Amino acid sequence: MSSISVDRQTKSEFDELKPEDMTHDEFVQELLAAYKRDNGEIVDIDSIVDDIEKKVAANVELAAYRGVQDALGKDVKR
Repeated sequence: MSSISVDRQTKSEFDELKPEDMTHDEFVQELLAAYKRDNGEIVDIDSIVDDIEKKVAANVELAAYRGVQDALGKDVKR
């Protein structure tokens, strides 16, 4: 078994992020696979979530409006 030297803060952050049901090795393999999959580019998760929210929000709002109108027995154009 080998070891990797990291500072205390990095180790602490690693331990916080590692799922409880994974070993250290499994988690490192997961991180490496994600790194390779994204060609080493940092993925901005917040930006991806914002884009999804913008694309979906209007549809969800319209569906909610139609559902309320339907529940109230009002005719809704589809």
